[in-house]
Amino acid sequence: MSFGLPSREYFLKSSSQKDKDAYYKLMLEVAVLLGGERSFAQQELEKVLEFETQLANVSLSVVS
Repeated sequence: MSFGLPSREYFLKSSSQKDKDAYYKLMLEVAVLLGGERSFAQQELEKVLEFETQLANVSLSVVS
């Protein structure tokens, strides 16, 4: 399974908060550029980010 960020750890570590914030901002700007209403997109994309974080919590770490 692949995530919007490079690995599941980006969703789980507090040290990756800047990366998560940038990812959210990118998703939001793309949604608005595609014609979405900003306030609605903000609400929905927060849910998407939370869902991806939940998926990261239940997924296995891949060890190379």
